[in-house]
Amino acid sequence: MLSIYGLQKYTTERKTSLIKLLCVEDSRSYRNKLREIIPDSIEWHQAETLQQAYESIASTDFDVVLLDLYLPDGDSLELCRKIREQEQNSGRIVTIIFISGESSIQWRLRIYDSGADSCLAKSITSEELSAQLNALMGYHNKRTLLPPKQNEKKLRQLEISHYNATNDYSAVLGFCKDVAGVNTLSDVTTELSSLMGCWNLSFLVQINGIGPPYIYKHLGELVSPLEESILENLRADGAGVQNFGNNTYFSFLDVELLVGNMPIEDDETYGRLRDVFHMVTQVIHAKACQIQAIDTIETDLQSLRNQLVDDAISSESDSLIKIDSILENIQDSREDRVADSSSEITFF
Repeated sequence: MLSIYGLQKYTTERKTSLIKLLCVEDSRSYRNKLREIIPDSIEWHQAETLQQAYESIASTDFDVVLLDLYLPDGDSLELCRKIREQEQNSGRIVTIIFISGESSIQWRLRIYDSGADSCLAKSITSEELSAQLNALMGYHNKRTLLPPKQNEKKLRQLEISHYNATNDYSAVLGFCKDVAGVNTLSDVTTELSSLMGCWNLSFLVQINGIGPPYIYKHLGELVSPLEESILENLRADGAGVQNFGNNTYFSFLDVELLVGNMPIEDDETYGRLRDVFHMVTQVIHAKACQIQAIDTIETDLQSLRNQLVDDAISSESDSLIKIDSILENIQDSREDRVADSSSEITFF
């Protein structure tokens, strides 16, 4: 039997209850293949049809659900949405993994929109399947060990204090003003969380080009493997704005913003928010460039200071006068460059 470390680790750390796994798959041979991979320490349940699956989730709270995309009585996307609804009502963490022969980006977007955490190809070998399930169970383990969303109350307070006007564009003006006064990407995402709270929207933002990619999900939630994959696919497509389901993807140069539960049924509001978030990505890009410029200047300045001090130790005393003059020029240059980068985030 191939073992899955992520599942075994989770079972060890959470001794009060076993992990309950539901496999929804109509092929007996593929069910057996999955059953051989899953450790005996996991409480295994199975269903062959959507009807059986609905009956199972109505009577049992599952931790992990493996879903075949196509079943004899329909596709399982709606079942995935139903499980997510139950998760919100119960507070229980459920990891949903689709197993399908479909590999196109269109199907992956539909699967993501239904609320899944990942999608695995049926064509991979048992060893590959075991390795990928292992990684996903580790992801599930991390989700269950995350602390409660203690910052939600703080963010709500920020929303109330940050916005007095109901107009969407006034909210963006306030966002621009507040972002101009922060100095880190973490502060930028805090302000973005506050902005999104005006419309009760979830989001995922990734900023590339400044060292390793900086990625943040609404309320500090863990980014799922499928979300990382979706961002990569949408980035490769190259379109500035893309829609799928209730989600809208925005990109501007090195900034990507994925907004969930958009009000697509309200054409006027939806159209206005599309314009708003396109502007927001530009603001974030300009601020990220400014932060990068300041960090570069500070690093260069410190390096020059160290070099000048080292030179001064072994030089004549009149070198100290030259040091003061050079540092003065560096400081003037720094102020000019910061002023130039600050002007880039003025949009209104």
